Amino acid sequence: MSVNDSFQTDRLTLRPVSIDDAHFIYDLMNSAGWLQFIGDRNIGSVMAAEKYIRERMFPQFNRLGFGNYTIISKSDNNKIGTVGLFDRDGVNGIDLGFALLPEFEGFGYAYEAAKRLQQAACEDFGLDELSAITTKDNSRSQQLLKRLAFETESSLILPNDTEELLLFKWKNPDKELIGKIFKYSKVLRIITSILGALLIFAGMALLGFAFFDYESLSAVKYVFIPMGVILLGLAIMGLLEVYKTRFIIGRNELTRIAPFYTRVLKFNEIKGTYERQSNLEILPKNARKKKLMISEYIKGYAGLSFYLRPKFPNYNVMGISPELDEIYNNESYGATMDDRKNKYIQNSKIVKRLNLASWIISIVSFFISFYIEFFIFILIPIPLFGIFLFWRLKGMIPLLEIKKTDLPSFSSNLLVPSLGLSLKPIFLNDILSFQNFWMPALIIVIVLTAFTLAALINTMKNHRVIIYLSFAIIINSMYAYGTTLIINHVLDKSEAKVYKTVVLDKRIEYGKYTNYYIKIDKWGPQSKIKDIDVDKTFYNQTEIGDRVIIILHQGFFKIPYYNVYQ
Repeated sequence: MSVNDSFQTDRLTLRPVSIDDAHFIYDLMNSAGWLQFIGDRNIGSVMAAEKYIRERMFPQFNRLGFGNYTIISKSDNNKIGTVGLFDRDGVNGIDLGFALLPEFEGFGYAYEAAKRLQQAACEDFGLDELSAITTKDNSRSQQLLKRLAFETESSLILPNDTEELLLFKWKNPDKELIGKIFKYSKVLRIITSILGALLIFAGMALLGFAFFDYESLSAVKYVFIPMGVILLGLAIMGLLEVYKTRFIIGRNELTRIAPFYTRVLKFNEIKGTYERQSNLEILPKNARKKKLMISEYIKGYAGLSFYLRPKFPNYNVMGISPELDEIYNNESYGATMDDRKNKYIQNSKIVKRLNLASWIISIVSFFISFYIEFFIFILIPIPLFGIFLFWRLKGMIPLLEIKKTDLPSFSSNLLVPSLGLSLKPIFLNDILSFQNFWMPALIIVIVLTAFTLAALINTMKNHRVIIYLSFAIIINSMYAYGTTLIINHVLDKSEAKVYKTVVLDKRIEYGKYTNYYIKIDKWGPQSKIKDIDVDKTFYNQTEIGDRVIIILHQGFFKIPYYNVYQ
């Protein structure tokens, strides 16, 4: 490796400092950040900077073959900072240092440059360990070093100085990681155990509440039972995930051992890596294979990430998400790359507007109790249009929101109105019998799911089809529940039947919300004494022994429902 060699990143060039950099070095060493966190080097002029370069920087290059590098932006050829490997007095080992002019901070340049030189330290200079020092109040540099897999070791005071500095150390992971087993951290296990216990308690409470012998809750059971099962499932899956998952790095492969499967990706099968805040995704070349997700909560994540990312194309550096890259390269979406990009941009705008409309209409409609027909003409068609559009676009815009990206999806368009529709019947009336409910609801679920599957089957990876289809079935079931009962109410033309009965008891349940119940005697087809949930005014105006009127309707789908009046 020649002392004149430069290093490249996607945005930067790192070249050895030269005399031509004297003016830049003068500006950098007199910048506020340098003076605060590194110290005054008494560089009072450009000539002093030239002397510093000749006497302090060049000798190490000649002796060791590496030293201080000027960071140059490729976009405009501006000199923006320095990064270097230094044989510094008072520091055991080679020290990694970096600094930027103030106007270039906050854009990721320091991390990009330091990471590239860290890589060169291993591959070009044969260094297996690096040190780094910072002042105790330089939190930004400390965070950057941690991202580079440095660990705090101790503190030190440099010769001829009085300030105590933090010392960081890094070791080449290639020698330490092969065959190592990575697990989730103990802190995450403790937190997950606590949350898991809370979810189990909540799930059991919902199931217990659903099976109380209060017939007034018969409609709510269809919500509470699946919610309870889901909470229990989430708790069990979460606990198994953090206690059983393992990652193992082999010489030529990466293995993830999970509770219900083991997944292996050979290094030559890996397409690239993509980091989303809390996860590093290892992307396979084969579209039929699943990607590997490595959580930042894995103990040793920084070293694992540092080891893997330089080995493969990095989508973060390329400035594009893997999902968007997949769309742009899917020829079924257009003949050319430009066609696909333009089509995606146009469709994204449509879906974003549709999602916004879904939120606004759902919120407004939830508070409209006097005009239930609003649901028929406005709210019910919104998810239908979303599923139709998803089918027409052949999955170009995803059904589910993709974590840590700003890519649009149909999730809000489907979930928000469906949730509103499923909750509205709870406040609308009481259902006498669900016997005739299942057929129309099942037809709605099957039709909507068929449209969704048609869009998924030819555009998604096999494992994604299962995940997306499961989501679609859940959402479609919520939609079918609300839609069936609302249509049953709104389009009902049957003649109402009037019954009278007596209030046997009344009670109040206190909790996060206060609920008011009256217990009424048997009436007409209702052969059991039943608790009815009523509002506060009705409760206060009704006494034990009062007679109440029951208005019974047969319903459009022959799902009988009723209301209680004084």
